[in-house]
Amino acid sequence: MVIITWVICYYRWGTLFLYNAGFRGRDSEFETFYTMKPKETIRNLFLIWGLIASTTFCYASANGSVSGKEMDKIKTEVKDVINTLITGCEQANFDMATAVFDNSPDFRYIYNGNIFGYDGMVKIVNSIFKNLSDQKYTIFDEKYTILDNSTVLYTANCKCIMNFKDGHSTVSDPEAMLAICKKKGDKWKIIYAVESTVDKTIEKKNEEKLDQIELFKQHITGLWKCETSKDTIFTWDCKNNGNIIEADSWYESNGKRFWKAKSVIAYDKNSDKCIWTRVFKNGYTDIYAWWFASPTVMETVPVSYITNPSSAFFKMRFEFLSPDSLKQIVTVGNKVVDIFNSRRIDRKIQNDPSFAEMNQRELLKQFSGRWKGELGKDTFDTWNNKITENSLEINYINSTKGKIVSEGKTFFVYDRDTKKFIGSKMTKMKDPYSVILRFTSKNTAEIIKFKDVNNPSENFLNRILFDFKTQNKIIKTIITEDSSPVVIIYNRINK
Repeated sequence: MVIITWVICYYRWGTLFLYNAGFRGRDSEFETFYTMKPKETIRNLFLIWGLIASTTFCYASANGSVSGKEMDKIKTEVKDVINTLITGCEQANFDMATAVFDNSPDFRYIYNGNIFGYDGMVKIVNSIFKNLSDQKYTIFDEKYTILDNSTVLYTANCKCIMNFKDGHSTVSDPEAMLAICKKKGDKWKIIYAVESTVDKTIEKKNEEKLDQIELFKQHITGLWKCETSKDTIFTWDCKNNGNIIEADSWYESNGKRFWKAKSVIAYDKNSDKCIWTRVFKNGYTDIYAWWFASPTVMETVPVSYITNPSSAFFKMRFEFLSPDSLKQIVTVGNKVVDIFNSRRIDRKIQNDPSFAEMNQRELLKQFSGRWKGELGKDTFDTWNNKITENSLEINYINSTKGKIVSEGKTFFVYDRDTKKFIGSKMTKMKDPYSVILRFTSKNTAEIIKFKDVNNPSENFLNRILFDFKTQNKIIKTIITEDSSPVVIIYNRINK
């Protein structure tokens, strides 16, 4: 079926396509790349797209389906390839960008209707990147279509701004990309790529030199949080202290902090970059050079590469998507290894007493209703929670194989002075004791012992954490001094 489709498509469009593309053999590839007209570009795009779409449909139909688990793994692997390609293009890093392409006779690259083999593609990319300072891609829509367990079709609609070393810039808007990725051994490579653009020059005003100190104060200061992995949060708290910026940073997992560090960020006039010196709790130190390449993009490399950043084995790029959100891209050996998203927490809202008072009571409503968590095989903890404007009553029953093992209640009342809920826990087997309940964010809360209310949170030896994943799901983590954290998942149940 695939062969028949190719024959029909080639019969209808083949001659017209080659004529319009101006393709006159491999010796004319480089010349043809620069001689296409806009109308020819658009016409050829439709011809190419029709050919690919018909082939892809038949190809997908001829292959069996891939299981959901396999699809997730394949998509993750291919996404790494695409991320590496885009990051290499954005950094004008020739080796990174071309490393993802398959150096074989089967490779094809089509740019605005012109067809190139691997060597032709390398010539074009190299000639462009030599004149580029950087690029910026904005992806509007992308799709990963898994044709089989070794073939993936990637498509994207995007915009690309190209900044050249001579100071001028162009924008490709709109731009369409297509790539077919093939798994060869244990690696994915792009064996076929199509790029179609509508380009125009950006009139650029004379720009003043970037004020690195001001940009750091504007973008970096504040409390930032980033989820680096499941249940693990990285926090960095940067404060402006005159000529320098001081920062505390740490990881937190299951309520426990680790890898704590203090940093000092100072401006170096000679390099026009900021030097970030970090000291860890165990005495280990590291030093990085940080600088803003544009008003919304910040780069960093180890300080030993400050004079030649492009040769650094380890790099990080921070793209500020908005004043309170950024994307962090980590590159090792010209390969993208991680992409993180961070958000800035608004201190004014956090520290506003009226906000805290209003929201503590409002957020309490998330506990309302009946909940059930599995403590072990055939053993369950069931809550029946009653909410008023200022109080929460939790009635719980622990049961094994339907038989009640223990039961009790905790009654919380809102305290206006501390802006927290003070509770008494009562059971049939133990004397009552007091605890404190407070929300630490819109989706997280904790219970601590009353005696710990004035202690820093990292000094709590015993506490209970609640993470409201959805309206119907709570993850409860019990942290004690002498044992590992215990995690229980509670689901809302009908009355």
